[in-house]
Amino acid sequence: MPRSHHTALALMLSACTASTAEPTTLEPTTVSDEGDESSAPSLTVNTVTSGLPSSETDATSSATTEGTSGTEPSSSGVFTSGTQPDFDTGGVGCGGKLDLLFILDRDKSMADQQAALAVSLPNFLATIESEFEAFDLHIMVVTPDPVVWGIEGCEEQCALNGGQGCAPLGPADYPCWAYTENAIDACDTKYGAGQTFPAGFNATNDRCDLVGGNRYITSDEPDLGAAFECITRTGTYNQSGAAAGFAMQYALSKEFLDPGGCNEGFVRDDALLVVTMITDVNGEDNPGEPEDWFASVLKAKDDDPESVVMLGIVPDGYYADAPLCGGPGGGGYVPPHDEMLEMFPNMIRASVCEDDFSPFFNEAAVLVIDVCESFVPQ
Repeated sequence: MPRSHHTALALMLSACTASTAEPTTLEPTTVSDEGDESSAPSLTVNTVTSGLPSSETDATSSATTEGTSGTEPSSSGVFTSGTQPDFDTGGVGCGGKLDLLFILDRDKSMADQQAALAVSLPNFLATIESEFEAFDLHIMVVTPDPVVWGIEGCEEQCALNGGQGCAPLGPADYPCWAYTENAIDACDTKYGAGQTFPAGFNATNDRCDLVGGNRYITSDEPDLGAAFECITRTGTYNQSGAAAGFAMQYALSKEFLDPGGCNEGFVRDDALLVVTMITDVNGEDNPGEPEDWFASVLKAKDDDPESVVMLGIVPDGYYADAPLCGGPGGGGYVPPHDEMLEMFPNMIRASVCEDDFSPFFNEAAVLVIDVCESFVPQ
């Protein structure tokens, strides 16, 4: 397969300036897993109208982490897709077959964290790749913020500007053409769908044309680095209300993963699921409970907790002895995101207030490799 260099991957998430857009108005929408006796209760999410035409809206570690780190990145310095093998689902081990879900908070307060992630994530992937003869990936990005697509009011502002950007509500390179060319598809406006058209301040502001027409990257992508940069360049927005636990629940719901769903085919029975949650809020505003978010992940993997690796970059004010983010420290209140993270047997977390996430992702790579070796496909 064609090779993609770390320098291309390192461009991801580099957009870091804040938006001046106003928070949007939210409308409740319900998704349920009908016909499945093991389903969790129906999910309720606030879906954004974003001024879209009705045809579109209706379609709707602390400084120190536990464990051992230190695995070095691939000496080749490249992130490649490798040769696609035939996986024997009766064997043991994932063999480099990974489904990677990133929940990326794009609130304006995440600007510094996005820059740090741009440096550390490529080495994380390269370290894992170096351990396998074959490397078969699915990579999907979901944003947990109330604004699902674009900037509220930009459709009208683009018209006033003659289609030349959305100033003063949005950036000069805002994709005004998406409105006039009906380029916004139904899944672009659905909370929990894989992101393939980031739009807004410092975002890609263009459609990421991925091989296969999926809302996630596969190893068949001819330029993995460029595709990775495209879907992860989420930008930053002047909004609050990110609900990372709930966004994860929604992204892995039966409706989204089943045939015809926005994220169809993302989760594979014979692949290890690796979820990375990156947010600077504790989850108190999330709909639902930590048990619901945890159960939704297990349900997507046949209720097997050993088939999931959970990585958290979250505020450390309630779990660290000397929190970098401020707060009372560990031993008392456990916030919802931390409560959910601690339910997973294969989990590590780090403070979102770290300056450098590379040590954390080195340790995360070791954990993923270890769990992969003992993974039993369902």
